[in-house]
Amino acid sequence: MKCQECNDSLLDYIEGELSEIESERVRSHIETCPSCAQSHSELSTTWNSIGELPKPSELMQARFDSALKAYKKGQAEGIALLAEERKRNPFTRVLSNGYALAASIAIAFLIGAFVTKPGTDLPNDAGRLASIESELSSLKQFTALSLLTQSSATERLRGVEWIAELNDRDPKALAALYEKVTYDPSINVRFAALETLNTFAEDADVRRTLMNLLESPNSPLIRAELIKLFVRHMDKESIPALDRISQNPEEDQTIRELAEWSVEKLKGNNNETI
Repeated sequence: MKCQECNDSLLDYIEGELSEIESERVRSHIETCPSCAQSHSELSTTWNSIGELPKPSELMQARFDSALKAYKKGQAEGIALLAEERKRNPFTRVLSNGYALAASIAIAFLIGAFVTKPGTDLPNDAGRLASIESELSSLKQFTALSLLTQSSATERLRGVEWIAELNDRDPKALAALYEKVTYDPSINVRFAALETLNTFAEDADVRRTLMNLLESPNSPLIRAELIKLFVRHMDKESIPALDRISQNPEEDQTIRELAEWSVEKLKGNNNETI
């Protein structure tokens, strides 16, 4: 069994809806694949947490059951279509992993659990609404951070996108983005993570952390974008690091020249724009 097939079967496996043969195939794969074992653990946690939510109205429960049934009915057809789409476009924005699906369902379920029956007033309870909002934010962040750990670059890109959409400046999210910029094997994921950090770079603390990456080994393209980031924010604290880069004979020539140009720009001796 391949990882994608395992992930697509995880929800039915957890609910006990697979045949004995299929369950054994999934179980055997999980026992030998750390990545899928982690996905199974995360999906189980998220799925089980749904049972701890307040009991929804009969109408909302019916809608939830209907949505879940519709998903399962179309899943088999969707897997084949998704595989074809991924061949044509590696950046397809589809969450195929089971735990991500469960998180999405849980988000909808959490909202629905607090929706009253038609014709009644919504509860005027600021504390309760704040609690719901906090739970939703935590669940979305959990999903984004989980996606960043996946073996698929497409899923990691989606995780970066979720953090960007959430405008999530939580230390855990920022640390995950720093790690992606530095170590991710996919240049596309590194670029996406850096682009997201760039939207947070008005924060001096974010720039100080990124400054540590200026002199670290990375793709010249990533390092060039990092240098430009500091110039765009006119961050003069970066001048010493840029000076060292421009004077290092072992540096890439293009990076050295860009660093030298940037130092002059930050010192006010160059009026050219990037």
